[in-house]
Amino acid sequence: MLPTLREWRDQLLGRGGAAITVPVMDGALKPNRILDEAAVVAELPGLDDIASDGAHLVASAGPTLWRLDGDTPVELRRFDAAVTAIALGAQGRVAVALAGQRVLVLDDGGAELARLDTLGAERLHAVNALAFDREDALLVSDGSLRFAPAQWCHDLMTRGHSGRVARWRFGSAGVELLAQGQRHAFGVLAQDGAVLHSESWRHRVMRTDARGTQPLLAELPGYPSRLAAAADGGFWLTCFACRTQLVEFVLLTPVAQPQHGECHRLHCGDPRDHISRNRRSRHRTSIGC
Repeated sequence: MLPTLREWRDQLLGRGGAAITVPVMDGALKPNRILDEAAVVAELPGLDDIASDGAHLVASAGPTLWRLDGDTPVELRRFDAAVTAIALGAQGRVAVALAGQRVLVLDDGGAELARLDTLGAERLHAVNALAFDREDALLVSDGSLRFAPAQWCHDLMTRGHSGRVARWRFGSAGVELLAQGQRHAFGVLAQDGAVLHSESWRHRVMRTDARGTQPLLAELPGYPSRLAAAADGGFWLTCFACRTQLVEFVLLTPVAQPQHGECHRLHCGDPRDHISRNRRSRHRTSIGC
């Protein structure tokens, strides 16, 4: 009863979850030109994800997995579907998600070690991020049970809340569901005995450990997504689009919700505009808007 009353109050007064204000990019999130001025080492049409183990760098573009040798991209393998997420682990292992619907773990020679296509009773549908958790487990974020990874804007405009986060122990085939009912799960990382995962439509990063799940970062000015460990502690966080007052307003207007196959266009400018580092909390934040 109380949550319902709070929701009604917020909608009446335009505050809380019904507010259309957007946090400003200030402090650690203040825009700069670091990405604009960075040296370009390679260009790949359709580049979607990159992963590193500290010694090697791999990237995915369409159905192809690439390794960067110096300034030269070398094709490692071409799959039968688009690669929607990658991760590098110990002993040269590579994890790839294909079309968001299956995950493969490959050894350093490219041989398949394990395969995952379901979480519980539901098939994988929109796997968009992977991260190794020690040597025998893989963290998986499945953004939506309804829309494919490329249809993220449909999930946003229909207020999707079917995202899932799981730990897959591929050595024993065990799968542990860490979070479900997420408003677009997009990004996972193992850190200090906990699992960090992004919940895009709620503009926050969550931390799950033995004590439960708690927000780590909240009220971000963009939609958080993939995470990566930083070399000297902390982590890098990406946001794939900025929040705008127009979109916030549309999301509060039931009559404006699109039907399946439709999507309001989101425009947030140049995706290279913002990168920053939060030194106090040792979190790094990269926001492409």
